[in-house]
Amino acid sequence: MKTLFTDVTGTVPDAEEIARKAELFRQQTGVAPFIVVLPDINNEASLRQNGKAMLAHASSSLSDVKGRVLLLFTAREPRLIVITNGKVESGLGDAANLLI
Repeated sequence: MKTLFTDVTGTVPDAEEIARKAELFRQQTGVAPFIVVLPDINNEASLRQNGKAMLAHASSSLSDVKGRVLLLFTAREPRLIVITNGKVESGLGDAANLLI
């Protein structure tokens, strides 16, 4: 993950707008939202286990963030998995509405 928005499926029509909103969210809240759209999730436990490492690696070059969150959306069966670095769980609250 090198950007705040990645569409592995190639099915999201407004990818640039979503990436722009994710960057705006990061600037306004200090929380970097990494959004990934996947076709499906075969092994959720493994994904959750590796998700924190993916999140740390993806945001290692961002020095101006207070927290980071990985949002995994599935395309086949609409689903959302949220993985955080722990610092944002209590403070995310209403700020998540800025992404919508």
